[in-house]
Amino acid sequence: MDSHLNKKISADLFERLELLGNYLSEDLQAADLSETDLIHAQRELNEITDLIYENRYDMNDRMFLIHEVQALIYWASGNEELAFEQASIANEKCGMYHLTRTTQAILSEKESRKSEYRGKQRSKIKWALLGMIILGTFIFNSDQYVIMTADSNMVSLAEDAGMTYQGKVQFLRSYPTIIDEGEIRSVCSGTDIGKSGIPLGCFDPNTERIYIRDLPTKYDYYERTIAVHEMLHAAYFRSKPNDSILQAINSSGDSASIKKVLKEYEFTDSEEQLDEKHSYVAIYRKSITYDLDQYYSKYLSERSYINSLHRELTADFATQKKQMDKIEKAIKAGFSVADQYYSSHAAAANYGDVYNTNLYYELYENKLNETNRMVKKYNSKVNKYNESISIISGKPVEDLTPQKF
Repeated sequence: MDSHLNKKISADLFERLELLGNYLSEDLQAADLSETDLIHAQRELNEITDLIYENRYDMNDRMFLIHEVQALIYWASGNEELAFEQASIANEKCGMYHLTRTTQAILSEKESRKSEYRGKQRSKIKWALLGMIILGTFIFNSDQYVIMTADSNMVSLAEDAGMTYQGKVQFLRSYPTIIDEGEIRSVCSGTDIGKSGIPLGCFDPNTERIYIRDLPTKYDYYERTIAVHEMLHAAYFRSKPNDSILQAINSSGDSASIKKVLKEYEFTDSEEQLDEKHSYVAIYRKSITYDLDQYYSKYLSERSYINSLHRELTADFATQKKQMDKIEKAIKAGFSVADQYYSSHAAAANYGDVYNTNLYYELYENKLNETNRMVKKYNSKVNKYNESISIISGKPVEDLTPQKF
């Protein structure tokens, strides 16, 4: 399509959205909206949204208006929870533009009643026809919009992790971002992050946002695993599995590997522990029941792939630890031989045996230098190992101290 025509159509659509938003805002303030008004408003919004999705018109940062208008419709229909959600998204995306006074009032209401309104819904107006329109057409469009307007890097991360359409929606609705170690200590401080104190990521239920720790280049592939882990927290928060699935998760979560990592957390109740198991079972367990595998397939196209990434990481750390153990064993043997040479040197000196005194001291000196070089090599490996050991909630290894003459 000609770029000039594209811009003109985009401007027209923007104007339609703006007019619709102002109309809803003014009539809401005047309490002058009927059921028919809302149905027509929803249809108008759906039509505009479909045009944008189907033709990918250039709306840039004005796309926030879709969320704002939907928030106003939800609010008028009495669905406060969804209105709060859509108004918050609009607020995050509005940039240089301004929200209507009514939308600002919705956000203020959310803040003032955030603690008591989570999970509740007020029923000002309950219209079955409007409910069908909202829960049918718009929710589908809302999911499309989430994916279309998400950060391209996060979309790629979701795809690389093997998330399904529904998995991507859960992940990208949480506005995921990758941040450094210092930032993640701060933003995830209010979540269960384990005794290590350096979380790999977190899902904040208060803001419904996902944060992922920026890993060393060697391990950046594991950010896919973290993304899946946090996405499953978001899915659990928004759509808790049924009782039979929860029982299967609880049973599968009793494996030794999961029990070990769960010791890092100080859970206050079984619900928090079950939430963690919900994520860990998908990543840690190679074999699970058919029903549980079917459940996770809603969010992951191939769970075995994310499981293999976890196994790759743990195998890498196991190999590093094995190499360090081997060097440490050689270091202990080297210092032992050096001590024997020194004892022989001292004995020869007591007998006045000049030849063996010099010989054993030279052997002692050479062995000590050789062993101290191994200590340096060992400590270098330890430093690299300790930089990343928190990724698998492992314990740091202490440096060895070279011996002096």
